[in-house]
Amino acid sequence: KATAQDVIHSLRAKHFRSDHIPSLTVTNLPYLGYNPGTWNDEIHTCDESQKLFVTEEKLKDWMSVAVDFHDRDYELDLMLDFLKGTEGFNRLKLLVEEEKLWYVLLHGGPEQWILDSPHKLQKGTRVLLFAVGVSREVGIVTEQLCHNYCD
Repeated sequence: KATAQDVIHSLRAKHFRSDHIPSLTVTNLPYLGYNPGTWNDEIHTCDESQKLFVTEEKLKDWMSVAVDFHDRDYELDLMLDFLKGTEGFNRLKLLVEEEKLWYVLLHGGPEQWILDSPHKLQKGTRVLLFAVGVSREVGIVTEQLCHNYCD
């Protein structure tokens, strides 16, 4: 069985830094939360805490905002995103051994000015997010600006 250390090594991550993960030699790891102002790269196996796919909990939060603003189009867009995300998540899990995914968040290099939206520059670092499992064929990777909460 793959350990957290195996996953980090397979991603060729040169510098995994976390003040909060006691051991990387485990084969399951809960999500230990976000701790700003510390070394806080993440690795865990908790599907409910992953940041790549829309979860039912996130959808409920977003839907409550849409309902507050009486925005029916936004509600429909959220439902479609949820359904697409769920489909992608379920398909990915079916393609990996034991339907087990590791979720990894790695912080990038030094702070720099980054175009955060079409007209907004923000100083920050990039983070890479991975969902990987034991497989020879698939995985998911994305990147985003670290907003001091990384999700």
